[in-house]
Amino acid sequence: MKRLLLLGSGFLVLVTAVLLALPYLTNFETVRSQVATIAATTLRRPVSLSRLSLQAIPAPGLIIDDLAITERNGAPIVTVDKLIIEVELRPLLQQHLVVDRIVLESPQVHLTRNPDGSLNLPTPPSTASPSFLDTFTQHGLPPLTLALDQFQLEDGAVTIRNKAGPMRAPFLQVQGLDVSLDNVSLTTAPAKPASAPMASLLLSRLTAEGTMTLREVLYQQTVRVENIQGALAVENGVVRLNDVSLSLFGGQGNGQFAAHMNRVPPRYESNLTLEALRMDQVSTALQIAPVLVSGTMFLRETLVTRGTTSEDFMHGLTGVARFEIKDGTIRKMEMLGKILSVLNLKRLFTGTLPDMSREGMPFDTISGSLRFKNGIMTIDDCRLDSPVMDVDIKGSANLPDRKLNLVASALGADFDVQGSVDNPDVSSRAMKGLKEGVGSLVEKGLGLFR
Repeated sequence: MKRLLLLGSGFLVLVTAVLLALPYLTNFETVRSQVATIAATTLRRPVSLSRLSLQAIPAPGLIIDDLAITERNGAPIVTVDKLIIEVELRPLLQQHLVVDRIVLESPQVHLTRNPDGSLNLPTPPSTASPSFLDTFTQHGLPPLTLALDQFQLEDGAVTIRNKAGPMRAPFLQVQGLDVSLDNVSLTTAPAKPASAPMASLLLSRLTAEGTMTLREVLYQQTVRVENIQGALAVENGVVRLNDVSLSLFGGQGNGQFAAHMNRVPPRYESNLTLEALRMDQVSTALQIAPVLVSGTMFLRETLVTRGTTSEDFMHGLTGVARFEIKDGTIRKMEMLGKILSVLNLKRLFTGTLPDMSREGMPFDTISGSLRFKNGIMTIDDCRLDSPVMDVDIKGSANLPDRKLNLVASALGADFDVQGSVDNPDVSSRAMKGLKEGVGSLVEKGLGLFR
C-alpha cells in the first residue's frame, strides 16, 4: 500500500505538464503531442494520450482519455481511463493556473519488482531532479508550483510481479483503490542528496490530507486483506494512515500505519489491534499445511521495521506484541512431541491417550508477550493451558535464521529446546517434581480420553 503513494509522484509529473499547457491551449492535437513529449522526456518512458477535450461544467477544465505510460517494448506500466483537471476560469484568462480538482478514473498499474525490492516506477531518475522544471521551460512553458483544492483517485488497481522467478502469479494485487485528498501542495524542492530516489524527493515536497479505501489486497496469493479504510495524510515525506479499519483472516483490525519515505532505507510503523482471527486462515496464509493450530486469536502489536525486501523487514523488525489463542487444538508441534518422548510417557498412556500426531491436543488458551529487536524475537510469559498438560515457555527465536533457544517447563521438569524451528532438539534440564507432574498428567489423560 505504501508503494502506491510512490506511484503518485509519477502522475504529478504528467499532470504538471498538462497544467502548464492549459493557458496556451489553441490546438488540441498540438497540445496533445506537446504534453506527451514533455511527459515522455521527463519519465523516460513512452507516453500516449488518445484524446483531449474541454469541459465546461461543473467547472472549466481539460479531459484526457486513455492515458498510457509503457515500457519501451510496449508493456503497460500505467493506464488511466480518464484524467480530469478542473481550474478556475478568471485566473486562467490571465494565464495563471489555479487548480480546483484533479480526478483519475480507473487507473491500472502494472509494475515489476526487482530482486533488490525496487520497482520500475515511472518516475524521473534522481539525476534529473536539479533540472526538473527546465524540461518544461525548454518547451516554452513557465514553471509551476502545484496547489489544488482536491485530488481524487477512483477505482484504482495495482499488480506487482517479481522480475525473477515465475511471472504468472502476482507478488501483490490491489483492487478497488479510492483516494480523496484535500489541500494538496507541492513545494519548492529543498537540497537533497543526489542518491535519493526521485519518488522520495517528490514525496518530501508533497503535503495533503484526506481518506483512502481499499476493497482488497492480496499478497503472494495467500494473505488477503479486505475493506481497508482510514484517514490519509502526507507531509515532509511521511505518509500516515490513521483510524484504520480492516478485515483479515476472518477477523477485524484497527489502528495506525506510517511510512517514512524521507529516510534511506524507508522506515515503516504499525500499531494494530486484531481480534477473532481464525488460526486455520492464518496457517493457510503462512503456507503451513496441514493446519498446526486451530482456534481464534487476539493480537495487539506495535512494530517498526525498515528496508525494501522481506529479508530487510525481518532483520529490521523491532517492537512488542501480545497474543492469545483460545479454544483450539494443536495438531502437530515438534517441541511438545519431543517433550513427551523425553519423558517416555507413551507407555503410561497405552490404550488411553489417542495418537496426538493424528488427533491433536486440545487447549484452552495459548498466550504470551513477544519482543522484537533486529530480527530476534524474545518470548516472555508464554503459557499453554490444556486439559492434558500445561507448558510455560521463555527464551528467544532468530526469525531470519529460523532458530530456537527456549526453555519449556512442563510436568515439573525443565527442557532445553534448541535448533531449527522445524525440528528442534529437546533435552531435559531438571526433573524436580516430575513424579507429581506425571501423576497429574495421567489423571487428566484418563479423565479426558476415557
